[in-house]
Amino acid sequence: MDDSRAQLYGGPPILSLAITWTTMAPLALLCLGCEIPFLTDMKTAVLLLCWILVIFCIAQRTAHLFEQCWRAKYSFVIPAIAILSTLWSQDPPRTLLKGLCLLLVTVFAVYLVNRYNSEEIIHIFYIVGNTLLVLSVVYCLAFPGSGIGPEGWRGAFHTKNDAARVIAFLFPSALYYKPRLASGEIMRKLFLGATCVFLLLTRSVTGLASVAILILLYSLWALIRRLAATEKGITVALSVFAALALASLAYYYAKDILPLFGKDITLTGRTKIWSSVIRSIAKRPWLGYGHGAFWTGQGEATNTYLVANWTVPYAHNGFLDVLLQIGFVGLAAVCFVFVKAVKDTALDISAKISGYAFWCLSILLMTFVFNLDEGTFISEERIYWLLFLVVSVGMHRPNRLHEREAAFFAN
Repeated sequence: MDDSRAQLYGGPPILSLAITWTTMAPLALLCLGCEIPFLTDMKTAVLLLCWILVIFCIAQRTAHLFEQCWRAKYSFVIPAIAILSTLWSQDPPRTLLKGLCLLLVTVFAVYLVNRYNSEEIIHIFYIVGNTLLVLSVVYCLAFPGSGIGPEGWRGAFHTKNDAARVIAFLFPSALYYKPRLASGEIMRKLFLGATCVFLLLTRSVTGLASVAILILLYSLWALIRRLAATEKGITVALSVFAALALASLAYYYAKDILPLFGKDITLTGRTKIWSSVIRSIAKRPWLGYGHGAFWTGQGEATNTYLVANWTVPYAHNGFLDVLLQIGFVGLAAVCFVFVKAVKDTALDISAKISGYAFWCLSILLMTFVFNLDEGTFISEERIYWLLFLVVSVGMHRPNRLHEREAAFFAN
């Protein structure tokens, strides 16, 4: 990092650089789900280390922390409900602990948004993505028996699906990051190519499809930022119409399309899980079973285990998982924050076609897509929820810091 970039991060260059790299450590751990290869039995210790690092980072900016959190008060409704769900939880101690961790992640998101501007945020996640990709490739080559499974490469991640999801969420950072030097641009393109190759090796259809959608969205941004004002609106409208048409066709011909990707109409047994989960939701629809308290290997979850014939770790649908944990009350809060983030992002895009706004749109798109058949909502031990909060808090913030460097993403 050159001196100008270090100065951009605020404070003395060396101290700023040290704090920034310290900030990246918990981000990398959250990308891995705090499960480090060969240290899987020490997940609790790794998770504790992650929270210690998060608290250390937050402690560097405590002067106006309460004021900053109050500005992002809508995002704190969700952890508040999660903590309150301790009162009716199937496993109160677990719910309280996970609720407090969810609160800590929300404060961490506020810290990131107020500590760094948009260029810096994209740069940070770009470096994290680069680092994890390199480590995963090295791990696969050094320990092929562990990093390469029968279904594809998983690298340093727990499963190949985890690898694909994390890469899909970090991929926009490489798309919209704009290096200052020509050598940096070469490295960025190499990283984009290496990411696509690694995804091919994971054999994750969802991951490849997600990256393809992100590349199309980036191409749309590259196109409309060069058009006249009147042409931009028409192009966006046509793009939305085309996307809706393709989605409708995909839904109508799902029975014919899914086998092409090695899937069936049950989505690899997901529909059976959803049917069982919906019956459980009907028993406690408004408040759920407590944050993080449903999939504990006992209680109501055993009905789903019997139906699926295996120990299901989550509902494979983010919306259903929220209903299981904190009910319709919690889902309403999650949907409100999500819709508000979409609205704020759309307003930002209409004001200026910036790379940062499209980066936010990419994160929101990945959040929606992966919650249809996986689950990233209120997952405090994963990077997905933190990324969503960074977008939600950043786009809501009055007089956003990223406006001060709008020239960096000039049309």
